[in-house]
Amino acid sequence: MERIGFNTTMNAGAIKWNGKYLMMVRVEGADRKSFFAIAESPDGIDGFRFWPRPVKLPDTDPDETNVYDIRLTAHEDGWIYGVFCSERHHPDAAPGDLSTAQASAGIVRTKDFLYGSASPTCNPPASNVTWYCTRSSWTVSMLFIPVRRTISSWPGAAAASAGRW
Repeated sequence: MERIGFNTTMNAGAIKWNGKYLMMVRVEGADRKSFFAIAESPDGIDGFRFWPRPVKLPDTDPDETNVYDIRLTAHEDGWIYGVFCSERHHPDAAPGDLSTAQASAGIVRTKDFLYGSASPTCNPPASNVTWYCTRSSWTVSMLFIPVRRTISSWPGAAAASAGRW
């Protein structure tokens, strides 16, 4: 029996938080599916140690099969936001094809990296998403690049700014 088989770690989002450096690392399992784990260092150069438990993301999409490539932003509202790739099985995939996936953007936020909340995933018109957050009118926006350089409001913005997600 294999307890938890790891294939590799990669594509970490990094942040300085409470005087320490954290990386939220993509950990790929032997089954090729990923989860996030926190590695902490006092100086951000070496001595990284993983926290005892992986990150438990709120389950907002029951069809989600994989998560990866998180980027972290500490915002002036006191929350730390993470934007990541949320993958699900592609509806047009051939029967038995587990490699064809559909990607969308997932958004989570936390104040302590132990507990947090999530927004429903959104389907950007491109796979490259940049976090662009403003506090005017208490809205949260995302900038989708390279699609005509337009700013699209995220559907959960009003609920997120009110702390309801």
